[in-house]
Amino acid sequence: SPLRAVTGDFADGADAKGEARLRLKLAIPFAKPEALQLQGDFRFTGNTLVLDSGLPPVERATGAVSFTEKSIQVSEASGRFLGGPFAISGGSGRGGDLTLIARGAFAVEALETLVDPSWRGLLKGSAPYTATILSRGKRPMRVIVESTLAGVASELPPPLV
Repeated sequence: SPLRAVTGDFADGADAKGEARLRLKLAIPFAKPEALQLQGDFRFTGNTLVLDSGLPPVERATGAVSFTEKSIQVSEASGRFLGGPFAISGGSGRGGDLTLIARGAFAVEALETLVDPSWRGLLKGSAPYTATILSRGKRPMRVIVESTLAGVASELPPPLV
């Protein structure tokens, strides 16, 4: 679909549960159906969103996604992920590249199921983070996560402290 060309495989495997409202306007010319025009607005409140089966779900997801056949924009989106609040915004730019920026805080305990058991219990606390999600055409999606880890305490042995 034209919209899949904008989002790439970003939403493949995603699953959502909860209430939502979709407004959709679709125009398909009989003489030239490939010249379709699409405009939509998807709003959701208090949903549970599974982005990938290997990640914890996003709880209390609330926000808006606006889209056309050539673009997508995420605004006013927020929820709880990895034990803390987060907000996400962004969308597609010229050329169809998708960039989303998430800012939030994580709790170390919420990460424990994602790490090797030998690391569990050695870190405690929470910290702010910024995640940048990039989808560039047919290239694999990139996720860049940055955090100062301020607020995370370590019980690792020297020299890892």
